[in-house]
Amino acid sequence: MTDMQRHIGFIFAAVLIVVAGIASGSDDWQYWSTWSATNKLSEESSVSALAEAYFRDDMSDDYVYDEYITYSRQIGHGFGFVCQAYFEWVEKSEGEWVGTRSAVAGPTYSVDIPVVGKLKLEDRFFYRINSPAEWDYHRPRVYLSHEVGR
Repeated sequence: MTDMQRHIGFIFAAVLIVVAGIASGSDDWQYWSTWSATNKLSEESSVSALAEAYFRDDMSDDYVYDEYITYSRQIGHGFGFVCQAYFEWVEKSEGEWVGTRSAVAGPTYSVDIPVVGKLKLEDRFFYRINSPAEWDYHRPRVYLSHEVGR
């Protein structure tokens, strides 16, 4: 690791710490957990499963569970697409749990940026399967990852 990479890493960590301090909510501790597993089918495609659970009220009340089963395929030149089955259970204010099932699809684009890491752009469109069936929303995401220690 060069001195320049160390300096960039320290600056990035300092910015994250400052932003985390500003964004923190002192009223309630929450716990958001994610478990995932991926299997590469080939150089271009993979399947994965992801499960999440969210807890609020000082981590004593579970209020959201969601699961994704995903097929990803790279088309070329950084472009690809994802197809997902999405299941979500949310606790409403009255204690009643409501489940949603959706089919999800969308394009992706990935590029390696020297020194910074891998940038991935993704836009997913959700189609609600259970009643009433309709286009629900789209959820764009931006991922930035950097391998440390290689």
